[in-house]
Amino acid sequence: MIKNPLEHIKKAEEKASKDLEEAQREAQEQVASAKNAQEEELLSIKNKASESRKKALVGVEGKITDLKEKKVVEIKKNLEDVQKQGEQNMDKAVDAVVSSFIKQN
Repeated sequence: MIKNPLEHIKKAEEKASKDLEEAQREAQEQVASAKNAQEEELLSIKNKASESRKKALVGVEGKITDLKEKKVVEIKKNLEDVQKQGEQNMDKAVDAVVSSFIKQN
């Protein structure tokens, strides 16, 4: 038989209290660890997103530069064509004036 039941109950309560404190401490450590892991994962995701954005911007800037260069070449060609057409029209106009002058004389 138990010598002092109250002492036995008191020891059981103390042990239960210590076990509860230990369980709470472990739970807090696990929560803190999970929170740190989550923050690290979020930071990693942000870094990857930032890198992807930078790469995309570089790609877009390159494409814009290529398009600008192509457009400049196209505009130069169109300008040359217009100048040639203008010269041809001027030649035709001069020929017409000369022909008209010759016919009048």
